Amino acid sequence: YIGQQPTPRANRYLVLKFDFSGVPTTSPDALEQIFASEVQRSILRFIGNYTECFREADYRRVEQKLSASDYLAELLTFLSRNCPREKVFLIVDEYDHFTNELVAFYPRDFDHVVSRNGFVRKFYENIKKGTQMGIIDRIFMTGVSPITLDSLTSGFNIADNLTLDLNLHDLMGFREEEVGE
Repeated sequence: YIGQQPTPRANRYLVLKFDFSGVPTTSPDALEQIFASEVQRSILRFIGNYTECFREADYRRVEQKLSASDYLAELLTFLSRNCPREKVFLIVDEYDHFTNELVAFYPRDFDHVVSRNGFVRKFYENIKKGTQMGIIDRIFMTGVSPITLDSLTSGFNIADNLTLDLNLHDLMGFREEEVGE
């Protein structure tokens, strides 16, 4: 139906996807660097997909060692400078994969990564800034539980949790019969 009835915004977005399902928590000390590497890979892929919006120097800047939040801040700067009219649809798959494991096995590390100066919080604060700048227009995030987002508090208070919306259950989760099975 959607293919036959396109909305006015169809094909109007640059799509940026982060997939945190593969971020391991076996070494909490290395977690920040692993997270940053995942963000860097996604941003480099995004730049490669939308070369008309970036300069060679932009690509080289993202190749440098930065934090996850710095990579995202750089990307937002590039987009506002090079393609100010373009809007981003952000997809974050398994946003809470590694933080759920931290809650279960390394609770002190969880507090550290989502605290005021935590690297995960800083990353989500930059997503929030991107929405305030008008660059990130839509966000779709998947995960298991809202613990991470709740812990970020004002660092990422722009989301609506649609998990319990009965109208979206077939899209957002398991039906009761599936859970029973």
